[in-house]
Amino acid sequence: MEVKNDEIIQFAARTAEEPPKKRARRSKAAEDPASAAGPSTSRTVKGRTYLGKLAGLLQVPMDVFFEIFSHLHPSDLLRASRTSKDLRSVLLSRKNRFVWVASLAGVEGLPPCPEDMSEPAYASLLFDRFCALCGATRPSWVDYAIRLRLCKTCYTDNIKTGDEILADVKLPMRSVTQKLFMAMTPCEIGKDPEEAQFLEFPITHDGANKYYIPQLKGAYGRFIKLREMKDEESVEDYLEVLFAETTRIHKHATAVLRWELEAAQQRQNEEQAMKERRKAGIAEKLKELGYGEDDFPKSKEWSKLVDQPKDLTNRIWTNLQPKLEVLLQEEKERKLREAYEERRGRRIDEIAAFYEDYARPLAKPERALLPNTYDACRLPCLLALAEQEDAHGCVSLDQFVALIPQMLEEAENYKAKAREAAVTVMLDIAYWRHEGSLWREELESHPAAELLTRHYALFKCDVSWNLEHQANACYLPYKEMHAHWRDHHPRSEWTASRAIGSRSICCVGDYYVGGQMLEAAGLARDTPISVLTELVRAGRLYCSCSDPKMPPPEELDWSKLFQHVYTTVQKYNIRTDALATPQNPKLVLKSPHSLSGPNACIKLLPEGASTAPARERATIVDHKTRKKIEERLATRPTPTSMPVCRICKALTARRHLRYGCHGLGLSEDPAQIVHHLRAWHEKEFEKRDILFWDKAHH
Repeated sequence: MEVKNDEIIQFAARTAEEPPKKRARRSKAAEDPASAAGPSTSRTVKGRTYLGKLAGLLQVPMDVFFEIFSHLHPSDLLRASRTSKDLRSVLLSRKNRFVWVASLAGVEGLPPCPEDMSEPAYASLLFDRFCALCGATRPSWVDYAIRLRLCKTCYTDNIKTGDEILADVKLPMRSVTQKLFMAMTPCEIGKDPEEAQFLEFPITHDGANKYYIPQLKGAYGRFIKLREMKDEESVEDYLEVLFAETTRIHKHATAVLRWELEAAQQRQNEEQAMKERRKAGIAEKLKELGYGEDDFPKSKEWSKLVDQPKDLTNRIWTNLQPKLEVLLQEEKERKLREAYEERRGRRIDEIAAFYEDYARPLAKPERALLPNTYDACRLPCLLALAEQEDAHGCVSLDQFVALIPQMLEEAENYKAKAREAAVTVMLDIAYWRHEGSLWREELESHPAAELLTRHYALFKCDVSWNLEHQANACYLPYKEMHAHWRDHHPRSEWTASRAIGSRSICCVGDYYVGGQMLEAAGLARDTPISVLTELVRAGRLYCSCSDPKMPPPEELDWSKLFQHVYTTVQKYNIRTDALATPQNPKLVLKSPHSLSGPNACIKLLPEGASTAPARERATIVDHKTRKKIEERLATRPTPTSMPVCRICKALTARRHLRYGCHGLGLSEDPAQIVHHLRAWHEKEFEKRDILFWDKAHH
């Protein structure tokens, strides 16, 4: 006969006696001595008597009592035995062992209780959820061979490898003796049934397996008994018994582990089946309300409400329906928005094609400051065209052409915003530059159109993820930078986070260095970039360093001249910051670009003067020196080795060379090597001046 737990509770409630009526207080002498006889079902606190809620169960006939409790689940039987001393004494009495046997037998597939364990202890190992040593709730570890359930702290303190435990035993033991100890002791089997089955053989136990410290140390007592035996046959019989006991414990533990995994899988299958029934029931009820499965969202909120291992009852559906209808409405609105955005996107693509066809024939100067395709399609008139008629249908060429005048008017507003965005980039970088306060003051007190003509209005595109490409990217004035962005990044926004916030475009001008260059040439700081470029290309404004890699004046402009000087100044500053101390007095480090005094590298020739000085380059290297350089470069140890300046490396502190010789590399052009040694170190070339560094090894 199978009795459910709720029926048991109802039966107990029916059979429970009413609390005794309050009686008048009497003296102890007047009390009946016989009233104290028999087991008490109440407890007294400060003169007041409290009866347990399950006290009535002890008043029913014992055969009915045992019939009820034998149908409880072992976990419920454990809880019942802990409710009162009377129930505990009855349920844990050895003569009532049959109650536990019947309860355990009612658990489907559970291996029977081992002979060396009591049924309550077996039930506690399987179903209790507290640490067996300290009583902490929610233990994190259980092992059915060691037969303990422990919390994390107790596990760390009491479960260790055989090697660790036996190392603490201060007794001389050979490795064979240690192996024997571990063969006599159950070890941790884990959660893998295959591994547990392998450990059923005691000979497989070794020092790497984990054991319960008292159990493994307790094996020493068995070993003493073994040594006292003088009969070889008795020793073999005793060992066989010990090994058989360990094998039996491990085989039973493997069976319990398989049962646990199968029970967990069965519970999972039942929960999944319950989820499917619940989903099917919800879907059926929603279909009755006019919804289809295509209307169901695939969100976490929906899954949280629907995918639950609970049967769908009328009460649950009453609470669930309004929540689901809210999510269904949100899903409907989301799909409408997606459909609209898709239609709108198609129309924007059509407008983009018309815009590109319109802008392509325009002259380069006229096209340079027009918005790129992305920004143009976001102009108010073109965006309204894309959203017209709820974005249904196609955009015609006539519709686009009719909006061109308005588009050009709105493009002027775009140009103003684009200039302001560029000035914002300069303001941001001014906070981190030398003399930044003067620069910020100037940026905040002049209109954007004027600021973008100043010497420091130079920009660089950093969209490429190639660091070497970013380092060598050209410096461009605003107009050319905008034209570059328009032609090379047509689908990226200029005025928002894509270009500005993520620093895909950055300001590379410098108020201090650029100003020094103009002062050295005797020019005003507000001289427009266009005027500076004319002076550079005319050969009047030039750098006197004679760097051989500098192109002729006709191929230069202000941005290239500034980049040449600024990068060298930055490199020199880095070298001085990394100087070793103390310095070798025989080694020289000099900046090839002095920006002040009579030896300033920036020169301005009078109008009509010869431009020959602007064309001088240190390109002539005598045949003997060129041959030495080529011979030294030919001794490169590996193809990935890079030539490095010996003097630059010797002047650099060792801490800066920890990750290699980055920044100390030399060109492989003999003219540039000779120029570097003369301009930076005031010396002529020697073979030892070239070292090699293999960057592939760093």
